[in-house]
Amino acid sequence: MPGYDTAGEIQNTYASAHDEFGADPAFWIRYFSPAPAADLFNQKLDGAAWKTKPSWYVLANQDQTVHPDLQRFVSQRMKAATTEVTSSHVPMLSHPDVVLDVIRKAASAVTAS
Repeated sequence: MPGYDTAGEIQNTYASAHDEFGADPAFWIRYFSPAPAADLFNQKLDGAAWKTKPSWYVLANQDQTVHPDLQRFVSQRMKAATTEVTSSHVPMLSHPDVVLDVIRKAASAVTAS
């Protein structure tokens, strides 16, 4: 389990994460990720790039953090070129080849235009 440093901040270590979660990378990402801003859903944006720029999306259809149906809704709303993969919340760890292919396709498309 995590300890606390002198400032009262949670102190995570590789050993504590590995002991608690084993070798599952998805748990490591959640364990070491900071909490979102408290006012996250009250923040206003002047614009969203996905409304005017091409977008790509890797949809993790076994995700238990962000439901795949929500991912489908978001990717369709942004008219993204969507690649679906059988993965948990972190396809970049379980399927890096698929994610890299999507990044390369996006980079090629953007540089060609």
